[in-house]
Amino acid sequence: MTPGRFNVRALLPLLGGLLIFLAERLWPGHPVRPYLSAAGALVLLAGWGWALAGALRAGPLRRFWRWSALVQAPLLLAAAVYFAGLLLPQGAEGAFWRLAAGWAWGLALVIGAFAHGFFELGLWLQASELTPEPDRVARATTTGLALGLLLASVAALYAALHQLPWQWDLSTIKLARPGTATRQVTETLLEPVEVALFFPAGNGVLPLVRDYFIELTGSAGLTTDKLKASIHDADLEPTFAKTFRVRANGDVVLRKGDVVKAIGVGLDPVQSQPRLLQFDEQFAAALVEVSRPRKTLYFTVGHGERYERGENRPAEARISQFEQLLLQRNFTVKPLGYREGLGTEIPQDAAAVVVTGPSEPFLAAEAAALRTYLAAGGRLLVFLEPEPAGGRAPRRPSPLNALLGEYGLEYDATPLANNRFFGRRTFTPADHGLLVTVQYRAHPAVAMLQPHASQFPYLLLGSGAWRVGKVPQEVTVQQLIVAMPGTWADANGNFRPDPPAEKPGEPFLAMAVAPREVAPPAPAKAGAPPPPKAPTILAFADVDVVSDLLLPNRSNQLVLTEGLRWLLGAEQPAIAPRTEADLLIRHVKGDELVWFYLPVFGVPLLALACGLLLTARHRLTRWGGRHD
Repeated sequence: MTPGRFNVRALLPLLGGLLIFLAERLWPGHPVRPYLSAAGALVLLAGWGWALAGALRAGPLRRFWRWSALVQAPLLLAAAVYFAGLLLPQGAEGAFWRLAAGWAWGLALVIGAFAHGFFELGLWLQASELTPEPDRVARATTTGLALGLLLASVAALYAALHQLPWQWDLSTIKLARPGTATRQVTETLLEPVEVALFFPAGNGVLPLVRDYFIELTGSAGLTTDKLKASIHDADLEPTFAKTFRVRANGDVVLRKGDVVKAIGVGLDPVQSQPRLLQFDEQFAAALVEVSRPRKTLYFTVGHGERYERGENRPAEARISQFEQLLLQRNFTVKPLGYREGLGTEIPQDAAAVVVTGPSEPFLAAEAAALRTYLAAGGRLLVFLEPEPAGGRAPRRPSPLNALLGEYGLEYDATPLANNRFFGRRTFTPADHGLLVTVQYRAHPAVAMLQPHASQFPYLLLGSGAWRVGKVPQEVTVQQLIVAMPGTWADANGNFRPDPPAEKPGEPFLAMAVAPREVAPPAPAKAGAPPPPKAPTILAFADVDVVSDLLLPNRSNQLVLTEGLRWLLGAEQPAIAPRTEADLLIRHVKGDELVWFYLPVFGVPLLALACGLLLTARHRLTRWGGRHD
């Protein structure tokens, strides 16, 4: 008998393990599972019994059979412990034993697999020799056994360290720091606001949130005259948690009177990291919501606006995220149609009127109502949409456009294109209409983006352009956003500049109209009518900038939120944009698993493979010389 005759027996452990794997991992809910698992266990038992029977017989290969039975024992033990673990109770009382069984069968499997693999490798290297050497097989087996024990020890050590709450923080900026806007809102609070931090003692997230409020209040007691923060455990103080409408830990809750606003943070430092990075912005918005009354924005309807379109449309045709953002920033959103006052008088509680890309012209009576509203100092946020290019019939003249022209805003409905600065979406020439720009002008609505303009590209999808017309004396017209150089009005819709008609330039993409600052007027005589007021208008040349497709872009969000803040007279907090310097570098458990396992397992296995290759090559060369 030669070692080559051991090949059939060597396949039995592999076949048995494969059957158990298919049953327990790939088809756990299939009716065939118990039969496959039982078949795999029987095959493993048969392979070990075959080797044990050979070890009990006398003969020159007895030592080989003994080693074979020995290296298969851990594999059989792993299967036995695995099946025994399935019989343990599933409640909390059996959690420890289930964990122990899981580790036991995993470690036994690793040790047995390496020992058995090296045993079979030692036999295979002597397959051409007439008289195999048991000592060489024994050395190969002990080498595999030692390597298996080493890997099992490393895995056990890693699992033990994985349970420790250690972390290595390389950041130079804290996870959450109070910004300028949050401090401004805190300092201007008219009445005290209570803040409850619901975290258990010893939680890893609590120090980060506590340090935030220590820095915000300037006190280790987390309390000022207007902001009173305190730490509580919802499980230990259920009555107090009920007053803040909290059921579990992991939330920061603000309360003023009957108004309660919760910010979900979480209890796990790794999973909470994205929420903690945005905590300052969320806290500032929540502070405004509980401390100041809601304002109402009226969205015009009845002209094919984006606001009245359903959800069963592409992302570029919806503005549901725009509406959700307004609700989060303490606004009430209502429709404004002809019957709601658009045809007669704008409601008195309107903080602003919003127009979202009408495809049909306004009625003359609706434009007259808006004219009266603006003449009384009203505020208008308008998003227009260009006409389809390519020679199709233009839309009818809109009284809304004529009304905007009275304040110096003339809208060119020809779609713009740029073949140098554009976004990629379809990878066709049509992408030239997906404009990208980083040209922000000096205006409060975009002032935060100017210092880091290159990091905040503004996206537009099929935009028109604004021109400055005749500006009345009582207002000023300012640019907000300008297209990149080389942008042209693509009248024929071929996404190529066709000079001289289509001349490249830098069209205006967003404009602002504000009352002109003049010297204080002389005191009015008794009975004289009050002086006329000037409107505030924020106008965008593309409604897609607030669509569900483009609004997730950070720049589009900031222009919208800061534009609203300016439009409403700085009544909303300014949120500073995060730049690349704000990103956190934190190495915690479970992070960078690939880079952890690569040096721990990959490098030793690579060195082992190289050694085996060199050894096999040396032995094959020696056997070839011996046969010659």
